[in-house]
Amino acid sequence: MSHDSRIALTRDGMSLSRLVFGARRLLDGPVRPDADQVARLIGNAVDLGLTSFDHADIYGSYEVEAAFGAGLARWQGRREAIELISKCDIVLATNQIEMPMFNTSARTMRNKQKNILAS
Repeated sequence: MSHDSRIALTRDGMSLSRLVFGARRLLDGPVRPDADQVARLIGNAVDLGLTSFDHADIYGSYEVEAAFGAGLARWQGRREAIELISKCDIVLATNQIEMPMFNTSARTMRNKQKNILAS
């Protein structure tokens, strides 16, 4: 995929790669990838032109963003070359909640954003 395979989001130049790497199933394999394996995965995706990475704090029972962050810390590429996308208002179903719900309160959003940035 070439650099022109991007989608402009704003007139001032913000854009995403036409295809986005979804991290939801990052930890679903038979063996959990270590930070070096995740770093290689990030590098391979970028080499293919996938520079936009989609996350949500709930992915992998709240563990994917930390695993991705560990891999990102080991990746040798330029952080400015990629875009990280995260959703942080989803609350997983529990014994008390039958299905996923959304919590967009200011307090929840601030707390979840802190966790995302710490990953």
